[in-house]
Amino acid sequence: ATVWNKALASTVSQSQPKAMSIADLKRNSAGPPNDDMGGRILDCYLTRIHPRYPFLDRKEILDRHAKRFTQNNSSPKDQYGTFKIYMIYAIGSNWLKLTEHYDYTPPENFFMTALQYISAARESHSVNNIEAMTLLVLYNFRSPSNSGIWYMIGLAMRTCVDLGLHREAHYGNVSPYEGQLRRRLFWTVYFLERVIAVSVGRPYSIADRDIDVALPLEIDDTVRDDGLIARTLAVSPSPTFQASRPSSNITLGIQCFRLKRLESHIQGTIYRVDRPVASLVSKISPTLKLL
Repeated sequence: ATVWNKALASTVSQSQPKAMSIADLKRNSAGPPNDDMGGRILDCYLTRIHPRYPFLDRKEILDRHAKRFTQNNSSPKDQYGTFKIYMIYAIGSNWLKLTEHYDYTPPENFFMTALQYISAARESHSVNNIEAMTLLVLYNFRSPSNSGIWYMIGLAMRTCVDLGLHREAHYGNVSPYEGQLRRRLFWTVYFLERVIAVSVGRPYSIADRDIDVALPLEIDDTVRDDGLIARTLAVSPSPTFQASRPSSNITLGIQCFRLKRLESHIQGTIYRVDRPVASLVSKISPTLKLL
């Protein structure tokens, strides 16, 4: 709870200097976007952000968006769904605002709506919990300065470890499609945690030698058939790079994960603080070969 509160406080203070009450949140929150703008925001998220961080279920996002005017928030599951879709609106509109002309609902107002349903995301150590923290990190990724996201992504990684998502053995207990979603979630958290740790000059919260989970399959995220995924897994448990292979709509994300693992290896092998630089020169050639 302390980490959530610390991260959220720095998140909200980007746009709001004082602590916010529920009344403040409601006053500053936004309703669902119209068809035209909603389509544009969602398209921005799915074509620019999701391919690099493919941790959400595409069909669920589209379903939630289609029902945005009739959503019923009576159950924790629906409240979490509302939190998630409004975080997507906030992230998508934030990206549009940074990259092109955008004069619709401010991203902060979608974010304020999402925050009203955050209790459904923060109660338990669960996959939902990790997804929620990852969405909060993505929303704040381009904030001018925010130490809160370092705490938040660290907590997301610890929750991944707590649930066993970093170990291959975990995936024998879930359906093939659910397993692919969880692999994408773990590697997205891994990627973001590495990026943020390096940018703020702090060590990683988990070493590569403690991770044995394979990368996600390089198949379109629209493939939900457990039988087809199981058969593909049997043939090719983990993607290897081949210039001629067919790509999928999450290929970019998987290649980013592979590069980040290599960068992580370089960071641990050469940019270490416990050895003099002269003693590490011999490590450089083998690392260049890996690159």
